[in-house]
Amino acid sequence: MNRFLKNLKWVISSQLLVLIASLLRSLLIPKVLSVNGFGYWQIYLFYLSYVGIFSLGYNEGIYLAYGSYDYDDLPKKELRDGNIFHLIILVLFSILVELAVIIFYFFNKNGNYFFVYTVIALSIITYGINGVLIYIYQITNQMRSYSFFSVFSKILFSFVVLFSFFSNKLTYQNFVIADFVFTLITIILMVLKTRELYSAKSGLSLKNGAMFFWHNIKSGAMLMFAQLSSMLILGIGRLFLQLYASLREFSIFSFGITITNLLVVLSSAIGTVLYPTVARASKDKYYTIYNIINYLFETFLCIIPLIYVVAVFIVYSFLPHFTDVFSYLLLLFIIIYLQIKMQVSLNTFLKALRQEAFLFRINILAIVIEFVVFLPFIYWKFDGFIVSIITVVVMLAKNYISEVFLNKLMISNSKDRKFAISLFESFSLFVLIILNNIMNKTVIIVVSLIYTLIFVRKLLKVIKLGKKFRNI
Repeated sequence: MNRFLKNLKWVISSQLLVLIASLLRSLLIPKVLSVNGFGYWQIYLFYLSYVGIFSLGYNEGIYLAYGSYDYDDLPKKELRDGNIFHLIILVLFSILVELAVIIFYFFNKNGNYFFVYTVIALSIITYGINGVLIYIYQITNQMRSYSFFSVFSKILFSFVVLFSFFSNKLTYQNFVIADFVFTLITIILMVLKTRELYSAKSGLSLKNGAMFFWHNIKSGAMLMFAQLSSMLILGIGRLFLQLYASLREFSIFSFGITITNLLVVLSSAIGTVLYPTVARASKDKYYTIYNIINYLFETFLCIIPLIYVVAVFIVYSFLPHFTDVFSYLLLLFIIIYLQIKMQVSLNTFLKALRQEAFLFRINILAIVIEFVVFLPFIYWKFDGFIVSIITVVVMLAKNYISEVFLNKLMISNSKDRKFAISLFESFSLFVLIILNNIMNKTVIIVVSLIYTLIFVRKLLKVIKLGKKFRNI
């Protein structure tokens, strides 16, 4: 566990830099762009988050197969052959998607969409390579390299954001190009550092590469689809908004997601180093680690009301053209909290127990329910509030079922099994849902102060748990 804590320090340090970069991007880009311009920027980011599907689960297969390996122990020749074959697949997919974009433009004639989708088609290649290498750095516990390459392009992009704020000259197209170019530079540096995993100078066998690729997608496809379906639980609402609501409505909802996603930046530090640690731990220690992580989430939940108050103040003062988001902003905080807990805590232990099939089934069930519930609203009233409230209900049910299932896996004696969701967490989530419909500033501030005091008390206990964690 000492290695876990050492790695965690590296990742938290990098994530603090990412947090600063994300703050700049979240506050300054919507300030510089119009609501519609910000909408196109968000459409780019939205679809970009799904290009990982074109790797067909190859990255996830490597993640699962070599989660307990050190870098020197990796089968580098097999990885090299598989990576080259993977690159060929990515190039083919990129060409096919670009052909589809050209056909779409022929019928639609919307230059903004053509530009956005063309860059996304090119990003299939860059993000596919990035997925392989960043996973390898993570699973082999090379957290210095992982941290550097995770933050490098974001720091470069921050300078573009600052320039745009002071010059007020850039458009969303400039941001899209800058994002793509800086990601490309980062990937070139990553490939140079691990050139033995992409060098085709001698002994390259595409046949062996195809076999290695196929072997990894067989094991990783289920996890990829589980992760993809997990993203779609929130993403399907945004997709419906883009298709059936105005660009302005999509833009404002996406702005709310951007604000709440700042919570993901800090929490991802734990998730990044947790899986390699759990994969190396004995199964009889899973439940102890799981309970410690869950207490961290209870502590984290207590600070959300205060973060919400700060966010409201900043938007009112700095971005008044986005104040429509307040009708469901607190619901978005709940959604992101539930999503973070699922990804960092529940998914980590379910993956360690090789329950990718369960993750896939529960996510597909949640998506189907959402889709069926959304359909009637597109003919009546479809807006950000409808998307938020339906998503909260679906994600609460999904998290509860997942926790019950995980508890059953980790503890065979039902007398020792704790209630899947703590009463404190359930009550706090209920309070936040009620607060979303109360626009009384005094009530919201008082509640946020009460929870801040609880946060401080729980944080002291977290410090004690940290000492216990070292001894696991």
